[in-house]
Amino acid sequence: MLHNRQEPQLERVGEVCWHTSEPDGIPDVGLSVYIGPHERLYVGEISDKLFADCGGAEHFNSADGWFLVHFKKDATDLIAKCGDQINAQAFVEHAALWLRSAVHGFERVREPA
Repeated sequence: MLHNRQEPQLERVGEVCWHTSEPDGIPDVGLSVYIGPHERLYVGEISDKLFADCGGAEHFNSADGWFLVHFKKDATDLIAKCGDQINAQAFVEHAALWLRSAVHGFERVREPA
């Protein structure tokens, strides 16, 4: 079973959601970062169906391991297979930080003087 911690509050750009196999567990299934409405970047395990639907067999040996996936409203892109879970998690955490920094910087520029 997949538990999505923080999912109901996942409305701010750069917010990270843990995908876990246990309600209070660590992100052993994956992590996702909110990019915008109907869009997120995900790193983690994927289903055989997602692997097949995204043409994974054309580029990768199997659906085993962790993948980098871009979920959009009308499409899903299987971007890469991750070499290691720890580095994959770190990548998503850094992407989240970059997104939050970009949004914060943009909002600061738009504030009235």
